[in-house]
Amino acid sequence: MTIAFLAGTLAQLAALAVVGWIVGDALVRFLERRAQDAEPLGLPERALAAIAGFVALCAGLMVLHLVTGGAVFGTTWLVPVLVGVLAVWGLRRTRAPRGAPWAVVVAFVLVLGAIFVLPDLRTGPGARTGDPPWHLGWTQQLLHGEAVPTGPAPELGRNAYPWGLHAVMATTTRLVPGTDPLMALEALHFALVLALPLAAACLARRVRPDAGWWAGGAMSLVGGWGWIQAAGAEFDTTPTQARFGADLVVASPNSVYELLPPALPRELGLVLLAAFGLCLAHALATHDDGWRVAAGVTAGLVGLVSVPMFVSALVWTAAAAVAARKG
Repeated sequence: MTIAFLAGTLAQLAALAVVGWIVGDALVRFLERRAQDAEPLGLPERALAAIAGFVALCAGLMVLHLVTGGAVFGTTWLVPVLVGVLAVWGLRRTRAPRGAPWAVVVAFVLVLGAIFVLPDLRTGPGARTGDPPWHLGWTQQLLHGEAVPTGPAPELGRNAYPWGLHAVMATTTRLVPGTDPLMALEALHFALVLALPLAAACLARRVRPDAGWWAGGAMSLVGGWGWIQAAGAEFDTTPTQARFGADLVVASPNSVYELLPPALPRELGLVLLAAFGLCLAHALATHDDGWRVAAGVTAGLVGLVSVPMFVSALVWTAAAAVAARKG
């Protein structure tokens, strides 16, 4: 991995974090004003909202891209201008993260980076084989002005994925001039290494407030163990062939050696599923229509990224409906 590639990747990661925090903070403040009797969200939940907020922004840009016949991502300047206006508006109202145990956070990030990111930096970009080349190609179609990704998928003869991941990668690419989708895939992988433990922590905190760090650490071990045990690139075509048993779904058939799962739709979908669960829990606790709408929108984002995770969201919705009726 060259210095220029790493610099572009980190610039995209920074843009994702800043823009996501602005959008997520605005949404959380709006929802908290509506449900004034609800307990305010903590910093981990706000960080998770930042990820969901960024994906929501990307989905909005994609809808505009469809309406304009491919003009949004097909031009180099429109996304930076639109997001720049949003950033200028939001920075005046955004609350900076406060109260975090920064020493512990930095230590946790360094440990995760040493285990799951450093090998990637040594061997080059994380994309190898499997689905990542297809996602890169579909993203490139958006950047070339096609309204929807239309390229063929293996064995299916058509694009088998919703466009959520591709919209995210196209947005991050356009936000940092001079970068490309491969950097976006890498930046998203770096983000997911932190976002997946964060998602587990937020869900655990709904059960027990002091369980966040334990849940994040446990997820890091469970989610990454398949890669560590595999000790190399492995290809499992179906879950019935899984040999390592500790990955989030199965030992992933794609790309990065000994890393937490790479930037694939199911991993991003899992993070969004946790955000949906958080909104759903607040909707049940507050009986507020705003949180109900937020849960529905977030479930929609899950579906735009990963259909299997959307099925999980439907199951969670059914369970919440039963719990609400009994309550």
